[in-house]
Amino acid sequence: MLPVRVFFEKKDMARYISHLDLQRAVRRAVERSGLTVRQTEGFNPHPKMVFSMPLSMYQESLCEFVDMEMDGAGYDEIAARLAAAFPPGLRVTAAAAPVFLVKRIKYAVYRIGIVTSLAAAEAERALAGPMPVEKRGKSGVRTLDIRPLIRDCAVAQTGDGLALDATVDASGESYLNPSYIAAFLDSAAEDVRVLRRRFLLADGGAFC
Repeated sequence: MLPVRVFFEKKDMARYISHLDLQRAVRRAVERSGLTVRQTEGFNPHPKMVFSMPLSMYQESLCEFVDMEMDGAGYDEIAARLAAAFPPGLRVTAAAAPVFLVKRIKYAVYRIGIVTSLAAAEAERALAGPMPVEKRGKSGVRTLDIRPLIRDCAVAQTGDGLALDATVDASGESYLNPSYIAAFLDSAAEDVRVLRRRFLLADGGAFC
């Protein structure tokens, strides 16, 4: 079977679905496409798929992906048939042979839009020092300094607030939800929009 990495966008109405619902939607789309996919073994076989790390609800992405093994079609045909089967809000952009293992991902690049009265200069000063935030986990609430998890973050003033271009940790060992950056800068912000733009390797090269 042919190893395939399918890249797709998750935007518009699709930002309201959870990661679990996203997985279900993609599986149904693959079934509608008529493509043959390698199945898991066991009593309840289902398509064997590996997805990019979960994206929080209300966040959008230009670089989601799913890895599969398929039979009976080339990459261009796979992309075309899946594009026709994917639901609104999920748009296939490419299908190709995987180059890097998923575990090679080190960073993710985000555009964060914040509706706030905070000035860009104030935000830059805040981002330069410690960034304590409260994170809720299985063991309760704890305070964590997220600054070491941010590789870089550029700030620009917009008509209604701020636009941040942030590169943050996104590996299995260290992952930062970018919404924490917005919450640190203005916990009472009227609106926050997050767009995941691409994944990077440890050396800053593009993941593909």
